Amino acid sequence: MKYVIDEETANLVYDSIIETYGNAPADQSRGVVIDAIRAGILDFDDAAGKLTYRLQSPVDGLDKIILSEPDAGQMQRITRGIEVQTDGGKTKIDLSVMESRAIRTLSILGGVAVSIVEKIKRRDYVILREVCHFFE
Repeated sequence: MKYVIDEETANLVYDSIIETYGNAPADQSRGVVIDAIRAGILDFDDAAGKLTYRLQSPVDGLDKIILSEPDAGQMQRITRGIEVQTDGGKTKIDLSVMESRAIRTLSILGGVAVSIVEKIKRRDYVILREVCHFFE
């Protein structure tokens, strides 16, 4: 990725996102998100509390997704049907469930049909999936 924003500024934006949403993704997500900020494809409007991601590969006329903190009703729709099973002290999570949750999160918060989200190319989806962790 070509960077257009310096690392210090990107870190400040990242910290502002955490401060606004009150949730920090896992450490491995941090690098992905900061790289997207540095590349200028992920913007944060602090005043509005909105994240804007510009797709590197537009899909069906969609070139950006705008996300903001979900309300209780949206969280209920996002987490519907998700189960975590334990078996003798071991937790079992079906990874396809996590992908389904990311797709639902992008659809519900971004106001984009699931059928469009499912067409998003891998390099965009990987970044967007990490951005979704801010809303968990």
